[in-house]
Amino acid sequence: MAVCGVILAVAAYLVLDAALRPLLAARTKALASIELSEAKGARLADPARVLQEDGAGKVPVSTVVTRTAAARDLTIRRIEPAGAGTSLSIEKADFNDIIRWFAELEIEQGLRIVAMEMDRTTDPGIVNATMTVRR
Repeated sequence: MAVCGVILAVAAYLVLDAALRPLLAARTKALASIELSEAKGARLADPARVLQEDGAGKVPVSTVVTRTAAARDLTIRRIEPAGAGTSLSIEKADFNDIIRWFAELEIEQGLRIVAMEMDRTTDPGIVNATMTVRR
């Protein structure tokens, strides 16, 4: 009888192992797929990061500047080529928003602000800015 019990236990183990192994493999594959999808979703959720990842030399400076400014609700009043870079003006913007945008351009996008002029307006915390940005 003890032998039958051992044989029955081994048979039950083999049946369960044969049934569960493909399910566990499918679960592992599904989890990996979910992680990949989440990573792609996070990349696409941040348009500024997408610009950077497309290749620093492939996206024009003016495009990076325009898209990142729009993502921060900054309105560019004038933009034009300036030698190897782009010259632009922003009027009546919050000082803190512009400083955060400058940091994004330099740290996340790999651009450099090579010239900048900022004037305060009569409204507290609001400035006009003119700058030249290069790679």
